[in-house]
Amino acid sequence: PPAAGACGMGELSSASLGAAPLRPTLWTYGINDLVEDSVIEQAGKGFATTGSVRADFLGLCRACDVVPHPSFVPVATAASDEEGAQESATLSVQSILMDRASSQILRFVLPAAKTLQVLRINGCGLDVEQLALLKQGLGELCTVSTLHLDWNPLELPHEDLAEVKRVGAEGKEEEELDELENRRWRRQSERILRQVGEQLEALFGSVADGAVAVASVLDAKHAKTAVFNPLDLQAFAKCCADQLRMSSEESAVLFGILDSPAFQGCDDGLVPWARAQGVIEELMGAIAEDDESEDPCGSAFAGLLSSTSPLEIVSLRCCGIARLELQAISRALGTPTPHLKALNLWGNRVCDRGAAALGVALETNFVLQYLGLGRNLITHVGLRSLCAPLGVAVIREKHEGDKLIKAMKEHIKDRDKKMKAPPPPKKDASGRARYAPEIYIPTCEDFKHPDTNQPYWLHTRNIALKTLVLEQNPIADAAAVRSLLPYGYGDLILRGVPCAEELLRLGDRGPEAKLPSDQLEGGSSVVVDAKASDHGAATADDLPPFRGAAEAVKGWRLVLR
Repeated sequence: PPAAGACGMGELSSASLGAAPLRPTLWTYGINDLVEDSVIEQAGKGFATTGSVRADFLGLCRACDVVPHPSFVPVATAASDEEGAQESATLSVQSILMDRASSQILRFVLPAAKTLQVLRINGCGLDVEQLALLKQGLGELCTVSTLHLDWNPLELPHEDLAEVKRVGAEGKEEEELDELENRRWRRQSERILRQVGEQLEALFGSVADGAVAVASVLDAKHAKTAVFNPLDLQAFAKCCADQLRMSSEESAVLFGILDSPAFQGCDDGLVPWARAQGVIEELMGAIAEDDESEDPCGSAFAGLLSSTSPLEIVSLRCCGIARLELQAISRALGTPTPHLKALNLWGNRVCDRGAAALGVALETNFVLQYLGLGRNLITHVGLRSLCAPLGVAVIREKHEGDKLIKAMKEHIKDRDKKMKAPPPPKKDASGRARYAPEIYIPTCEDFKHPDTNQPYWLHTRNIALKTLVLEQNPIADAAAVRSLLPYGYGDLILRGVPCAEELLRLGDRGPEAKLPSDQLEGGSSVVVDAKASDHGAATADDLPPFRGAAEAVKGWRLVLR
């Protein structure tokens, strides 16, 4: 091992901690399993960092006899050999598993980073515990502002991890460990089946109708009886890909669950959709929503978006996020960090109920500017839920308008009180000021229609969100999209949705919408009324003049190509 002070170790070395010399071994997954958490904890607390993530990572690994993960060790290049060369602002780890020891080491070196701004950990199989360690590393002074944690679906952890460690440490029979793992697998399998059931209900109205629709992919002429046809993995995967947008890996996992004796399977490599329907219906009827209050997977993702997070841009693409995870994520977004301006949830399993949870969060989140929900399972129903808190609403009842005006006045008083002694701007360890928009308060103003002299109120709600992406979602009802009408604000991106071509054909024609040419993008644009579900399908002629704060709202600009 190098002498003390090398690789950013300062006065701390493996010798000073009493650790054995670094093992001359290449890293493989599991090689650090015997390293005690307490050893890394002790070494990390006394470690003198240099601000270079890679050098500090290697130094701390040497200090506690951990074989360093190859993705984090210093890379020798011509540029790095130059005197005074700075470490890259981006650190990427792609498609290589990370062990717990590496996550613990990273937790201690991230807070001291001086130049790192973008951290990409994609397809690395992090679990719930590792996400918690990552969250601890992303502290108040951390310079990381952008996190990509893509292709990282989470599985449920053991209910009692301490019990698992105790059984393993005591050297009990393998049967006991197998029993603990079987219980965890059962809970994870029920979670997946329940998720599929919710998606069938969202897309087809019921689990039964969904099973028929999925099975009919291979036998459209006999759709009613196709659910009884036993399918091998290849045929089963084709059905799932066509109707549920599942990857081959996701289909294989679902197939394995339904083929197992634990879920009425015969372990013979054949699964009829009738079996899936029966198992899912029974399961969904037996589990209460109270069981969802503290979902560990959702809480792990939500920790990265909490009010103490320094992150400004977060990407969680293809992480298997569905309604269960979104309960915790939406709660975190509802009491937002003052820094998060973009969240990308592309390629997950978000359905209409999940979109409704996000809609509730947007009622109080006035920081987020970009929300990416492309390639999920959201229909026009979920679109309506997302639009509901955005843009402007027309209020025509006096008692409702007066109630809102009173509430807004109280919010303005609170804001003015806070602005008398505003906190200093937050900066990271490098001195860079963090993104922090001004405090925004929705407004409600009363007016009279110039033609009818009838009173109306304009409730200007969330106009902080500038871009809402719903491309490649199963939004098929063009009339429903148009009936939302022109109260939205910003860009609504609907590329690749089933009704996109119909919206393009309609263009600025039709009695229910008059679309100015300057709003056209990709051949057409439609202005959307976020409160159409409450006030009916209004037309452009029904809209009162937008005045006051609402004057800035020009309606959604649909991007269809």
